Amino acid sequence: MSEIIKIQCPNCNKTVTFKRNSSGKWIGTIAGGGIGYGLTAGLGIAGAVLGASIAIPAVLLGVGFGALLGNRVGAMIDNATVKCPACGETISI
Repeated sequence: MSEIIKIQCPNCNKTVTFKRNSSGKWIGTIAGGGIGYGLTAGLGIAGAVLGASIAIPAVLLGVGFGALLGNRVGAMIDNATVKCPACGETISI
């Protein structure tokens, strides 16, 4: 998925249009969820001793928290700087 963004150049006031790719967010979310699962899946051993009522919510929280952190990191990777085609000024998003 890509997002079309229009920004006004602070130097020459020309409107700049570009497409931002969101693949970093998707990859970060999937990788973060996998890492969160990997870190909390070891609680399955504790779940066998203490019961599944501890292990299952812990894994769900680990996956959710990992996916959220991965999404944030992926969004930082997706944010880029753009150069104005008219004046060459760098515009950060």
